[in-house]
Amino acid sequence: MDHTFQVMNFYHLLEMKFNIPSFQRGYRWEKRQVTELLDDLNEFIANNNCCVRGTFYCLQPIVVQPNRQQSDVYDVIDGQQRLTTIYLILQYLRNTIEENCNRTSVYSIEYDRHAQEDCYLSKNLFLEDDEDKGLYKRNADNFYIYKAYQIIAEWFDKHRASKVPIAKLFTGEIMGAWDDNEKNDVRVIWYELPKSDNDTQAIESFTRLNEGKIALTNAELVKALLLQCSNEDKVQQEVAMRRAMEWDTIEKQLQDPLFWSMLVSEQYNPSSHIELVIDFVAKSLKEQDKDKYPYQANKELFSFLVISKAIAINAETVETVLEKIQDTYTVFRNWFYDTATYHLVGLYNLLSAGSTLNNIQKIYDLFVSHTKSEAKELLRKAIGDKIRLGENEKLEEISYTDNPSKIKMIQILEVFNVYLQLSNQESTDRFRFDLFKKYNVTSLEHIHPQNLDTDNMSMEEIIKWFEGRKADISNSANADVRDAAKRLDDFEAQYHKSEDKKTLYATKRDDIVKYVNIIDSEFDELAGMDQKLMHKLYNMALVDQNTNAAISNGFLYEKRDKLRERELNHLTYIPLGTWAAFNKLFSNKVMDMKFWSPEDREAYFKAIEAAYTYFVKTIKNIYNNERF
Repeated sequence: MDHTFQVMNFYHLLEMKFNIPSFQRGYRWEKRQVTELLDDLNEFIANNNCCVRGTFYCLQPIVVQPNRQQSDVYDVIDGQQRLTTIYLILQYLRNTIEENCNRTSVYSIEYDRHAQEDCYLSKNLFLEDDEDKGLYKRNADNFYIYKAYQIIAEWFDKHRASKVPIAKLFTGEIMGAWDDNEKNDVRVIWYELPKSDNDTQAIESFTRLNEGKIALTNAELVKALLLQCSNEDKVQQEVAMRRAMEWDTIEKQLQDPLFWSMLVSEQYNPSSHIELVIDFVAKSLKEQDKDKYPYQANKELFSFLVISKAIAINAETVETVLEKIQDTYTVFRNWFYDTATYHLVGLYNLLSAGSTLNNIQKIYDLFVSHTKSEAKELLRKAIGDKIRLGENEKLEEISYTDNPSKIKMIQILEVFNVYLQLSNQESTDRFRFDLFKKYNVTSLEHIHPQNLDTDNMSMEEIIKWFEGRKADISNSANADVRDAAKRLDDFEAQYHKSEDKKTLYATKRDDIVKYVNIIDSEFDELAGMDQKLMHKLYNMALVDQNTNAAISNGFLYEKRDKLRERELNHLTYIPLGTWAAFNKLFSNKVMDMKFWSPEDREAYFKAIEAAYTYFVKTIKNIYNNERF
């Protein structure tokens, strides 16, 4: 969406003409929305006393486009509910404005959807309407406009002293001697689309806005709010320029995939990465005083609402908000540049359910309330608590075949893979949380192939498997294996010649399965595979789901070659622990690279056990009982 935006003093709108296109929904604000706006304005006046330069009340965005038929009219693409409500407020205050303000004009607002004979809003028919006239009953728009005006009148009956201050807020005259940038008034985030020769762009923009696909983000709005300055003041321009450069530097550095993936869950993906810092600051402001900011964290534009209100009620200044953003980012950056902290923070977030902001808040609180070394120890303990087995569970016994154990096994292997990078003090390499999440490397793969599922194999699949095994069994010393291979060879030749393959396979299937199992068992014996360990940590590694399917039931060397091929073609990410297992890097003595021997399995399990112990061992100091 091509647009320009700025923070505009609201009084500049008073001379304008607005049109609400027919594709817009009608006016639908009810008592809650109307009174929230009036209460907010009143709170701004009460807290600010309208005497602190540059403190203002900022409205949410209004998106407009020059009308293609009338050059002095703006079509309202978004924000018509607020604009209509403020029009009603100004009409109620029209006498107050005339008596107390230099600016007495009020913008006009027309609805395309309203018939000329019933311009209920633009002709101010709601001012004189009542039960007898009943004009408000003609359609839903009239009804909501009439009711909103009654709510406004009732509110001012209870807040008579607020009439003049609110009138002056909108006309920018509370401290009229100050320039626009220093006024204590109402301002609006003003988005202006370029003029178009047809309605298509406006309709498309409206559709995208209401589907949440257009970038009216917290980051853009807060940036406009914090970096706005007077075009006339060179000093302010220089300050704004410096702040903008700092802002862009933060965004650029957070775009680093390693930095970003350390901080966030896969589900959290704002259009601007600085939005994480802004959301964090806004959440912190709300936590300090929840009554001041009655907005839900998942509310649209939550951060903008909190920060703009904090500035409006003088709880924060522009400078303090910018300082909090910079300080928060600096803490995140320090985590990233310390290799050990990078791995601990990234691992904690990888293992944690819940929102990114809540997880980051927990880690942040840990680091600001302890020394760096203490915080890292407590973070290690928190990770250990996530993977700690129950009292009756043993690391060597958890199994792929039990679903709760399977989930815990994945978590332990995640920890193991990160630990290998964390514990290598001589290496500057980092675990690639970004690639791990991108390829979702959470599928359990048997290092030594599990036994074939012959019940679900077609004859074509059996032939493919057998062809791949012929070279490995050609010199077998086992007479039963050689005999089984010969019989399968004969049947394969017969199968290829048969005109009724389906019937042939059905009649011979039991014998074929028997021979396949004889050969399959031979490879378990050659690898010394104890069936009790087949589905335990001794024989499990992490890959992504597509790689799991691609390497199928191959032998160790076949799986290793397929892993290398897929990574070279950027089809997967192989974490260090998985790569080391398939290359037997944990084994003290390597006899061959074909089979996953008992010695290989023991060495691999000890490496996993070392990682597990590192995280679950007790911290023997005063932090023993501290919870995270």
